[in-house]
Amino acid sequence: MDNLKAEVRKSFRTEMFAFGLYTVLGKQYKNFKPNFGEHLQEAGKQEHMHGRIFKHFYQKQYNIELKEEKVCIAVGKCVGHMLRPMPLNKKLKMISDNEAKVSVEIEKKIAEGGNKDYIKALKRILPDEIAHSKIYSEAFEAK
Repeated sequence: MDNLKAEVRKSFRTEMFAFGLYTVLGKQYKNFKPNFGEHLQEAGKQEHMHGRIFKHFYQKQYNIELKEEKVCIAVGKCVGHMLRPMPLNKKLKMISDNEAKVSVEIEKKIAEGGNKDYIKALKRILPDEIAHSKIYSEAFEAK
């Protein structure tokens, strides 16, 4: 399996996992701050859209349909429930740090160039990932 093929499949799975996780967190913390649950739910919807972008790219590039969507979402939801005892600030810090790491990786891939359709997909996803990396600061840092 070539590197791009494996990378896109991994990205698809990660985005669907994140959708499940954000969905559960949005419901768990709907009353934390005004509109906070909705904010997490919206982040989840964006992650789901990113997953669909990767799924479409994979289908177009390799003529193979990725079928793990429901499983990845379910695993993300399970993890969200398992993390329930962890304090919210620790969960959001972990998620924000991971999103920041992903943003840097995407920026690097865009700078390196490569498959133009893949780069186009990454450019579409990057602003959302940067926004997701700020979830912790939006929730806990004074403005």
